[in-house]
Amino acid sequence: MNEANPYTVINGYRFVLITAEQLHILREELKALATKHQLHGTILLAPEGVNVALCGLTSHIDAAIADFEVFAPLAGITYKRMSHHTFIFRRLVVKVKQQIIVFEDKEIDPTDENNARMMPEQLKQWLDGDKPFVLLDTRNEFEVEFGTFEQAKTLSVRRFRGFSKALEAADIDKDIPVVTFCTGGVRCEKVVPFMRQQGFKEVYQLEGGIFNYFKEVGSAHWRGECFVFDYRTALDPQLASTGTVQCRVCYGPVSLAEQNDPRYCAGISCLSCYHQDAKLA
Repeated sequence: MNEANPYTVINGYRFVLITAEQLHILREELKALATKHQLHGTILLAPEGVNVALCGLTSHIDAAIADFEVFAPLAGITYKRMSHHTFIFRRLVVKVKQQIIVFEDKEIDPTDENNARMMPEQLKQWLDGDKPFVLLDTRNEFEVEFGTFEQAKTLSVRRFRGFSKALEAADIDKDIPVVTFCTGGVRCEKVVPFMRQQGFKEVYQLEGGIFNYFKEVGSAHWRGECFVFDYRTALDPQLASTGTVQCRVCYGPVSLAEQNDPRYCAGISCLSCYHQDAKLA
């Protein structure tokens, strides 16, 4: 047992058909199991599949994963694992939704076997060389502010559901290779088939997303931090929390040093959105 970091965070997903009847039964059974193992986090269920983000004592996480294996939609999921010193989620939420990843085109098939993947090592080789290609960041604008690849093309995406319109407005050559990436890979499962549908000739997704790139390659060609949707807020390439927080007004990053600046006041302003008339408490 890691005494300094006795908790484990897991993230995993699968796109698989789940019937309406199965969804509600599965919700109750998974909620009971996660509660039994004292886990915090989120399990999202939808007709298109399941998305898991949970945290608990390592022994409890291991036991829960073993229990999850009896349910066909979760059997065999490969989870990304990170150690931590405490819970990163406040409570447990198990929900049934229309989509596990909201996307405008609901007919997109993320399980299409023609959806190509690129391993982190190969992406690094492309970034090290002079091969012409587009490295496309599919995340939201505020996530990009925390950090991204040096060569990345970014879009004006306020929320992922608006990706298709942002892509339409972007000037990207459809005849050269495009490598898409997001935090853990799940968003790109829909981006790649959508882009193929839109006429892009050669589209890949970074296998396992930014997390997997950090694990396999490290910080090469990356600048800044990686935003995460939990109380840690930002991780470095070693997947350790940096202490950076998110401004609740402009949603931008506020580093540890900036948190000591008088222009930063939680919930009111940060260095980026501060103005002379800001009434700091």
